[in-house]
Amino acid sequence: MPNKISSSIKEEKKQICEEKKRICEEKKRICEKKKQIQEIKKLIQEEKKQNKEEKKLSRRERKQKNKNQREIAALNEKIKLLTQKNNTLTEENISLDKENESLNSSTSYLNSSIHTLKNQVIAQNNEIANLSDSVSFFKNQTQHQCETIAKLQKEAGENTTAILKATIENLTNTIVEHEETIENCNRKIKNQAKQLADQTNKFNSQKKQLNRFKNLNKKNTKEIEKMKKEKEEKDEIIDGIMERTSVMEAQIIQIDELKSEIQNKDQEIESQKCLLREVREKADDSSMSLSFGKMFQKKQAEIFSINNAISQAFKNKKIPKSFFKETDRKGIKNPQSLIRELNSKISALEKLSEELQDHPIQDSPATEELISQIEKIRSYFECPISLENIEAPKICPSGVTIDSKSYKKLVEGKMKDPFSGEDLRKKPIANRFMAAVIEILDNLPKTSNYEETKEDISG
Repeated sequence: MPNKISSSIKEEKKQICEEKKRICEEKKRICEKKKQIQEIKKLIQEEKKQNKEEKKLSRRERKQKNKNQREIAALNEKIKLLTQKNNTLTEENISLDKENESLNSSTSYLNSSIHTLKNQVIAQNNEIANLSDSVSFFKNQTQHQCETIAKLQKEAGENTTAILKATIENLTNTIVEHEETIENCNRKIKNQAKQLADQTNKFNSQKKQLNRFKNLNKKNTKEIEKMKKEKEEKDEIIDGIMERTSVMEAQIIQIDELKSEIQNKDQEIESQKCLLREVREKADDSSMSLSFGKMFQKKQAEIFSINNAISQAFKNKKIPKSFFKETDRKGIKNPQSLIRELNSKISALEKLSEELQDHPIQDSPATEELISQIEKIRSYFECPISLENIEAPKICPSGVTIDSKSYKKLVEGKMKDPFSGEDLRKKPIANRFMAAVIEILDNLPKTSNYEETKEDISG
């Protein structure tokens, strides 16, 4: 057993030396990684400065883009209004053209009617002139006839006067008829003159309307030309704004690409930070494992020394009666006190293993080795014997063989576990101390001392 312990201690020392070397190498790596991280931090600061400048530019560009969008929206609204006005003006222009055509047709009709009326008036004037000539001719003729009648009355007698009177009456009747026809012609001429005056007034009013419509048409055409020019100018402005927006969108895409690159670099930096943390944690783990290793070595040495003392006490087979006493007459420690001390040391070792298991560095190889070593030491003081497999003899990890008969006797005699005080029937696992007790009891001669010792143990 001591040779095994010394060899295990040497192996652990070698492992500790290797861990120290590993820690030194990891420290060197950490220093190199720290330098790399400092360089990366400098690069990150420069990139952050660039990002800030780009963000400022992007903000300005966004503001300009928003302004351009607002201007485009306002221009679009103005264009809509202008198009509506243009549509209304075109409709008015179409209606004016239609009215102009109707006025032209009416004016042509009036011109033709005026021309016909003028011709009629001229013809009637000619007729009136002819009638007036005929009336004057008849008047002259009647005067001449009256004169001739007067001459004839003077010359002739009463017979001729009657004939002349009849002719004079006929002539007067014809003159009256001619005068009536002249009056009728004058009336017709007056009516036609009135109609002509009315038609000329209508013509003048329609001419005025036509001139007014022409002026309106000219104004509308001028306004349409102005609107077309404004639309062309606004289209040019919109094209310029669209070009600017396309340039700004390209710049925004470049900014987004730069942002994605910066995010990737940030992720790389975070991964390197995580690696650095892991390296630091490993360094801390190694330092923690060294402290735990020192504690472990102390506990291990104490446990093995107590174990050796227990084995030496059990080898002294002459003092079974003083089993439950602290010391014998020679001042040698009793196995019971040694077992209590060993129990306290094992509980401390178990606490240490629990601390290692609950510690955040439990995944490191050094802590795993420590936990496995603790389990190995615990196995030296345990001999797993279940009540079901009690028929055959059992060999402990220490090499001690437990006799099944003696174990059954102890169970039947209500033997208690010296570590926990529990009944062995309730606790199926026997400690190495129990194996050693059974071994001693089996090797002792069956005398009154054996029975007393058995009674002492069971009691």
